[in-house]
Amino acid sequence: MKQRFLFTIGTFMSISTLSVAASTNSPLTMPTSASDISTSTPVSMPIQTPKAPPSTGAYITIAGGYSFPQTDTWDRSSGNTKTSYNSGFDGSVALGYRFDRYLRAEFQGITIYNDVNTVKATNFDQKMDGYSQAWGIMGNAYFDFANSSHFTPYVGAGFGFSTVLIKNKQKTSPSNSSHSYIHEPALEGIAGLNYTITQHWLVGINYTLFYALPDDDFNFIDRNPSINVRKKYNADYLRNLINLTVTYRF
Repeated sequence: MKQRFLFTIGTFMSISTLSVAASTNSPLTMPTSASDISTSTPVSMPIQTPKAPPSTGAYITIAGGYSFPQTDTWDRSSGNTKTSYNSGFDGSVALGYRFDRYLRAEFQGITIYNDVNTVKATNFDQKMDGYSQAWGIMGNAYFDFANSSHFTPYVGAGFGFSTVLIKNKQKTSPSNSSHSYIHEPALEGIAGLNYTITQHWLVGINYTLFYALPDDDFNFIDRNPSINVRKKYNADYLRNLINLTVTYRF
């Protein structure tokens, strides 16, 4: 029985060897005994693994997405003004550097846009035309939760300077309009997820909280055909953003 079993195995391995030799044009080596069969070396095929992304180096990120509806409240001694905004959009470009697998930093330029919906104040509640648009130059730092998968969660925070333009116009009386600027330092909080496509390319999604600090010298200028009126407020600016990102690592 043992000899018959070994003969069957030997026949099977001989047929396999013939197939391999036919495909590779290599000479055949036939087993001549049971000891030859038991000591033959299996053929190993090389396994190719993707090249790991660089752990250090420069990168560039382009992002764009959705700005959620928001209501801004401006305070003054005679009461406050609430301006509600429709949903809008944002976009940014960042140039950064990775120090290792976990830490990176970047300079970012960002803009955010929302159309005005309504303005409410003392004895005033109207639908309005207009918009708010912010520009910011930010310095951001990130921590990447590096792991063996293609997915990399991260968190970040930033500090910089912002300018916010606010323009309103009454729909029922377009000649009555108002505008002003907020010029204040800004903060960012960021949480996101990147997916590594190749050694150089990544795509991702993130949530960003953008906040311009209160401006207690915010002069809002009301214009009408007869007079311009300056109204001093304590005003800040906050936006919640969802972005899609594309990153290229140099």
